Formats: sequence, C-alpha cells, structure tokens
Amino acid sequence: MSRASLCSAYVIVLSLLRSRSVCSAAKRARLEAPVVVSAAVSAAEETARAEEVARQLEERQRRFREMLAERALAPFTPWKKVAPQLVTDPRYMALGSEQERRQVFESFMRSQLTLGKHADRKAQRRAQQEAFVSLLEELEERFTHATTYEELEHMARHDERWALVEAPHDRLALFAAKVTPLKEAQARRIEAAKAEFRALLLERADVVHADSHWSKASEHLRSDARYHRDLLSSADREELFRTHLKELVKARDADKLRRKREEASKAERERAVRSERAEQDSMLRTERARLQRDKETSDYRALLAETVHSARIAWADVRTRLAKDTRDRTSELTRDDKERLFRERVAQLHDGREDEFRAMLQRLPSVELDATWRDVRSRVRSDARFDSVTSEARREELFALVLDELRGEAEAELRTLFLSCPKITAETPLEGAEYELLHDMLRGDLRWQRFEVVPKKRKELLAAYIRDLRLGKVSLPSDVRRI
Repeated sequence: MSRASLCSAYVIVLSLLRSRSVCSAAKRARLEAPVVVSAAVSAAEETARAEEVARQLEERQRRFREMLAERALAPFTPWKKVAPQLVTDPRYMALGSEQERRQVFESFMRSQLTLGKHADRKAQRRAQQEAFVSLLEELEERFTHATTYEELEHMARHDERWALVEAPHDRLALFAAKVTPLKEAQARRIEAAKAEFRALLLERADVVHADSHWSKASEHLRSDARYHRDLLSSADREELFRTHLKELVKARDADKLRRKREEASKAERERAVRSERAEQDSMLRTERARLQRDKETSDYRALLAETVHSARIAWADVRTRLAKDTRDRTSELTRDDKERLFRERVAQLHDGREDEFRAMLQRLPSVELDATWRDVRSRVRSDARFDSVTSEARREELFALVLDELRGEAEAELRTLFLSCPKITAETPLEGAEYELLHDMLRGDLRWQRFEVVPKKRKELLAAYIRDLRLGKVSLPSDVRRI
C-alpha cells in the first residue's frame, strides 16, 4: 500500500473517533443538564427559606426590645431581677429560649448605657458652652465690628470660664456668633454711605460725566456733606467714582450703538420707501404708457379703416396719406408698429374676401362629393365674388376646404340614417342578398343617394358603424326617429 493511501485511511479513522467523542459528550450533557438545573433550584429555595427565617428572628427581637424599652430599666439592672417582671407580657415569648432572651437583654442594656454616657457628655458640654457665652455677654459692650479673636483672648484668658471650652474652634464659633451681627451692621452702614455717594455722583452730572477725571471732579464734590462720610476712605470714594465712570462710558457706548442702529433702521426704511415709490412710479408710468399705446393703437386702426379699403395696396403707397392725419403723430407707436397694424388691416381685408369666396362655394347647389375644382370653376366664374381671391391656387385650396366640410356633413347625416334604421344590426353582412335588400330599402333616402358617386366610402362607413355596434359604442340619441 502506498504512503498516500495510508495517510487517507489514518484521516478517516481520526474523523470517526472524533465524531464518536462529540456524540458521547452531547449525550453526557443531556443527561447531566436536569441534575444541574435541579441543584440550582434547590439552592435558590434554601436561600429563600434562610432569608425568611432571618426576617422572622429580627422581627421577634425587635418586639422584645420594645418591651424592654417600655420598662424604663435602670442601668446595671441584672437579668434575674428583670425576668420575673416580664413574664406576663406576651412579647416575652417572642424569643423561644432563655439564653436568647438574656443575650438580647444584655445587648439592650449595653446600648442604653452607651446612650446615657453620650447624653451626660452632651449636657456637660452644653453647660460649658453656656458659661462661655455668659462670659462673652459680659464683654459684649467692649466688642466692635473690628474686634478679633486675639483681642478676645487677651480680655478673657484669666477668667475660669475661658478654659471650660477647650477647643479653639468652638470658642471661635461662639465668638463669631456675637461679632457677626456687628460686622453686618457696619457693612450696612458702609453700603448706605456708598449709596449716598453714588447718588451724589448721579446728581452732579455737570461735573461727573464719561470724560471726567477724579482730581478735578473731587474738587466740585467736596462741598457736599455726603462726600465726607467717615465710613468711606479716599480710596473708596475714588473707586466708586471710577466704577460710576465705567457705567457712564458703557451707557454712552450703548446709546451710540442704539442711535447708530436707529439711524441704520431709519435709512433702511427710507430706502425701502424710495424703492417702493420708485416701483410704484415705474408701474404708473408703465400703465400710462400702456393706456396711451392702447389709445394710439385704437386711433390708428380707425385711421386705417377709414383710409385702407383694398387688400392690394402697398404700405409705401398709403404711408404719405396717413401722415397727414393727426392720429399718425404718436408717442408710443413706432414706425414698425404702424406698419404692423397696416399689414393686419390688409390681412383682415384679405380674410374678408376669402370669407366671401367660401360663402359663394357653400351656397352652390348640388355639389357632388367627388367634384373637383375644374368641375365647379365654370359654374362660379361669372359670380362677382370670384375675383375677391386673385390666386388660382388659393381658390382651389378654399374649394377643397369647402368640399371637406360638405363630406363631413354628408357622413354625419348618413350615420344618422344608420341609427334610425332597425334593420342594421351587429350581424348585418356587407355582401349578398341581405345587403341588397338593405340597399333597396335605403336608396330612396337622399342621405343614401348622395354617396352613389362614392359607394366604396358609403360601404366603409356602414362597416365602421356595424363594428361600433358590436363593440357597444352606439346609442340612439333622443332626437333620432326610427324608420
């Protein structure tokens, strides 16, 4: 066996062994999973039971302590002396064993003793502080807002009440409680003096302004009693003056900025008003020009109607005659405008002559649907309206238009005939005996006879009508009567 075959066999064996080990591990996991879950549930239940027991024990101990607190027991009272007095209270049985009751009792007595010691110390400290406060009250007349702790120590260190409060910070706190109101009163007096000096600066706006100097302004302010308050030093007055000066400069700058904004806003409003007025003036001028142009156009058209009566006249021939009339002198109409109006007048005359020619053709009797211009020309040659159109090609074009109109009218009348004939249905054939019977029935009608010269067109129209019947596109109008 070759080396490659051995390698392949080895790989296959390893794969089988690994798959078996994976399956075994999966089976073990499935078997062990319920055991692990059950153990976890049991542990959680045990923890919950332990917590409930602890809560119940704590509640029983609390009730036992309440009972002891109500008895107002003296310190160092032994358990043997107290126990007979407690037996009758239902809360005595809250704790199940004598040892447990004794342990709670001793713990309660220790805590009460500790509280008593704290209360004694607190009372002693309060008495010492009260004695120190009485010392401060005796010395209070000598206190000022500027009295310091060092000065107090110098005044009171030989008094036995000084040593009762050992901590310096406690003495300092009690001393501050006495001196702070004095300092606050002094601060209020100083602030009142400052307010009076500020009022003086405001009143003397003639010498105190944004560009003032203290050296010159102070000379004018010395005559006022508010300048000489003892509570203010010269440095205080100068500082108040400089602060006031900053406020004046700030107010002046703000006023300049406000005026600048107002001027800019005013200028903007004026520009808007000018722009609106210019726009209105422009619209007014435009409207006036339009009205003037409309009037001049109307007048010039009237002049052309009075002067130009032929479509064959040229602009150069009539221009001189029009210039003699006052209506030719215009401010809004240019030479090109006048020539355009002239050509409109000529076109109008030309259209009027064509209308006369078409009316002549439309009134011709018995014009066949397949007629040509050559057939009709000889019949209208003698009519005066024949020469209203000078171009032979244009005459033929107008005849073709009139013939199309006649054909359209004839086709509409033929469809009305189809609508009024109940013999024509969706199954009507276009060939054979049935069609011949239909032809014999309708040939007496002028609408059918008119298409004798173009029977193919008539059959096409009939086929289209039958197709519409099959598609349900035909409805009988109320003004059509069946034959």
